[in-house]
Amino acid sequence: MKYLINRLFTALVLLGICLMTSCDEDDSVSFITNYATIDLEGDQILFLQEGDTYSDPGAIAMEGDTEIAFEASGSVDTATPGLYPVTYTAINQDGFASSEIRYVIVQSPDFDPSQDLSGTYLRNNDTANPEAEVTKLSDDGLYNTTNGWGSTSVIPFQFVDLGNGELAIIPTSSGFGPVSGTGTLTDPDFELVFFVNLPAFAITGSERAFVLLSSPADGGDGTDGGDGTDGGDGTDGGDGTDGGDGTTSGQ
Repeated sequence: MKYLINRLFTALVLLGICLMTSCDEDDSVSFITNYATIDLEGDQILFLQEGDTYSDPGAIAMEGDTEIAFEASGSVDTATPGLYPVTYTAINQDGFASSEIRYVIVQSPDFDPSQDLSGTYLRNNDTANPEAEVTKLSDDGLYNTTNGWGSTSVIPFQFVDLGNGELAIIPTSSGFGPVSGTGTLTDPDFELVFFVNLPAFAITGSERAFVLLSSPADGGDGTDGGDGTDGGDGTDGGDGTDGGDGTTSGQ
């Protein structure tokens, strides 16, 4: 009998604990929210000439099937060549913000759309470093480089020729976090010097110089004659001088 009473008491205690636990309020809240989506009107990278008037093409912000308001922030100085970000931000009904960025490029009147910086480049002219391939993406002066950093860490990005000897890196993400920066162009040697920002590593304006090895106009392999020769057999003077080892520009 005593055993049964103890069992009954234990059962009642457990039942009470269960009831009290089930009555506790659950402070956690779960809900579904529709983040705003923003579609830019016009191009994400917009090109202007110095002195032009900038007119914001605008954007469309949607929350689900409903169009909502957005705000644009950022200024564009069309009197000064450079890269100017314009940020579009929309906030949904639950207070969550979404944003998109347009990059407005102001170029110098000296910008030459026929110039082509494409080619194979080498950082610091040091063969210990990997080569970088620069490709022209448009006649607006937009380029892609397969490496704008260095030897052990390869960081690709796009950049723009501003036409005044200056370059602008299009901000992007990488395996090392956000990348941005500026640069300079030495013409006619085609030496590209980038000043790269990697905020994730507290790096600002790290100088990275790249020297042109070859371009499509050279024949694509660093030659003036397509095979490392200026005289048909690597000779201009019959004894391998001026090019006798395949070098007037052959190596």
